[in-house]
Amino acid sequence: MTNKAFVNVVCRRQLVAALLLALLAGCGSSSNDPMARAKMRRRMDTDTAEANPKTRVDRPTDNPPVAAADTPRGQMPSVHVAATDSAGDDSVDAAAGDPAATVEPAATAETSAEVAAELVSSIEQRQPEQPLTESQRRERSAENIKKIAAAIIEYTYRNGEFPKPGEIKSEGGIPTLSWRVAILPYLGYDELYQQFDPNEPWDGEHNRKLLERIPDEFVSPERFDTKTNYLGPAYRTFLFGDQRIGPNGIEDGAANTILVVEVDDQFAVEWTRPQDYDAPALHLKQGLGKLRGDGAIAAWATGMPTLLPNNASEQQLMNAFTHEASDGQKAVVLHRPITIDVAAEAAQDAIAATVEPMPATPNPNVPADQSAADAATPAEMRLPVPKASELAATADRMRTVFAKRLADANAAERAALASEMIQQAFAMKQDNAGAFSLLTAATTLATHAGELGTAVEAMEAKIQLFEVDAYEENVNLLMAFGKANGGRRAAVVGGDEYVQRAIRVIYAGIAADDFSRASSIARYALMFKGEQSHDETGTMLNRLRTQLTVARGHYTRTGVALATLRANPGDRQAAEEVGRFLCFVKGDWQAGLPLLAKSEQDMLKALAAADLAGQDSPQEILAIADRWWELSDRTTQGVFRQACRDRAVMWYEAAFEQLPDSLDKLHAKARLDEAGESKATSPLALVKRLAEQSNVDLSASLAGVYRDRK
Repeated sequence: MTNKAFVNVVCRRQLVAALLLALLAGCGSSSNDPMARAKMRRRMDTDTAEANPKTRVDRPTDNPPVAAADTPRGQMPSVHVAATDSAGDDSVDAAAGDPAATVEPAATAETSAEVAAELVSSIEQRQPEQPLTESQRRERSAENIKKIAAAIIEYTYRNGEFPKPGEIKSEGGIPTLSWRVAILPYLGYDELYQQFDPNEPWDGEHNRKLLERIPDEFVSPERFDTKTNYLGPAYRTFLFGDQRIGPNGIEDGAANTILVVEVDDQFAVEWTRPQDYDAPALHLKQGLGKLRGDGAIAAWATGMPTLLPNNASEQQLMNAFTHEASDGQKAVVLHRPITIDVAAEAAQDAIAATVEPMPATPNPNVPADQSAADAATPAEMRLPVPKASELAATADRMRTVFAKRLADANAAERAALASEMIQQAFAMKQDNAGAFSLLTAATTLATHAGELGTAVEAMEAKIQLFEVDAYEENVNLLMAFGKANGGRRAAVVGGDEYVQRAIRVIYAGIAADDFSRASSIARYALMFKGEQSHDETGTMLNRLRTQLTVARGHYTRTGVALATLRANPGDRQAAEEVGRFLCFVKGDWQAGLPLLAKSEQDMLKALAAADLAGQDSPQEILAIADRWWELSDRTTQGVFRQACRDRAVMWYEAAFEQLPDSLDKLHAKARLDEAGESKATSPLALVKRLAEQSNVDLSASLAGVYRDRK
């Protein structure tokens, strides 16, 4: 075998091995981190009881992690950190140089409680006079999790391993206190930390008295009590699982692994209790996302805060929480910035509380139900998505069954195997987790083989069988396929089919305010146009990318106005801002017109009111059309100008049908002809033009029907 051939074989086998790992997302096991485990004994040191109330811990940049092999991990030693005296000079704790300078715990609970009272006031004394606003709660929670993550990372650096739920143990090895107590010195609460008795349970007579001294960083902005919502995800493949993981032991990479997360209130625990979020015991999403409305605030293991969106799938969350290199999922798949001033809920939900209810009529600009499967497969007949723990349990079986066949498989053979997996999934009546895993693996195999048709087939089979969100499944497939095959020729990977599906998904994305991912899909669709990218479809796809980015900016700004409108429904400027977004960007005139009718601009206000009222005679209808056309001529922003013109066209068409042969009818016809010749300048208009050119039915459900493809 030549050197070149040998290299090709090795590379191909490495690629297949990586692909097999990607198929079994969120599953598998790895060897323990080989780095030496730093052991530090946690004992109490009352010598520092009169030190400053808060002591800052500076992470050294050059020194290696502290290691004390003769100190059992999980017990409480003195924590010696740099302190700043009243003069501002750095001084070293007197005990730092003397390993014997430790003493036994304070003699009585009363004594330690009194000392702690001087350090952190009771939570009852820190109750705000007025409940915090939504933005204040959101901002405080984001700041809390940022500080907590930084403290955990510093603790890990110092001790050589990430903490565990029962990090502090008694001399007999029984977990007594949470890691939240263990990181107190790294949050600046060294003196409070010294008051805890590691040999007593968290709710024992001594330690229970310290519950009310909960540090601000652990306090829920909603409740202000002794329970905390900031928990570590606890499962065998998570950072707070059974394995001892060092800073260099995160196989997925710290930037791609969730460290700590804010859970919903029903899963909050007393802050000193050695208990965390045992997510796979339930569905991962069950305890996340309700506090903030649009997702769960969390932090990656690098310390970077993030928002895990509510539309994330169970598998995506599992991939983000696990530290093992078995999924290949990057943080960018889930990461969303934590917006403070931007309202989390969808605009329509907030508007429902500020305007009179409208008649329940279909919105022609919102796609048909994208989440339900075809009518022949009603939602109640579909299977629930298996729990993450159930899916993880299928990993070893999947490897055993398919590893050998994948070892030397080429692209065509992997595509054939994907088709076989789809058929097998339908036959597995008693193994829901196995069927779900097979369809997920089939989608991944076909995607990496460049077989879009087979990948779509596997995805639609999953939608038919399981209660998954059809929109999310389509978005995930198009994004993954674009990343895996963006450099290949369009004809090879089914570029036309990709473009057609992308048009429908982008249309649904506009309805869901998912402008960022819609823009990415438009970019991939343009890439798959290949040599034909210079034609009109390619030109419109390129323009659509730009307009989706503009729409995202409008969406962000509208969030501020929406928050204002919630607090003050009579705010005319905020009502106009939200109304403009709904009507001009989203095309949701039914929800937006009542808000535009509150506008501070007399012309817009009167026009919106007239549009809402409707007109009887064709001449009055024509007059409304003319007014929208005139407004479009006065508007400089392309998105708004296009929307006003589209509204005028709707009224011109209505007038044209009713007008007798006359100059008025010729006028309406001329305007309709002019509108048809103009370039589309808004996301909705562009998508509709693309759909017409590509023969795409925008009213069809994204759920698809698997059996129709057969």
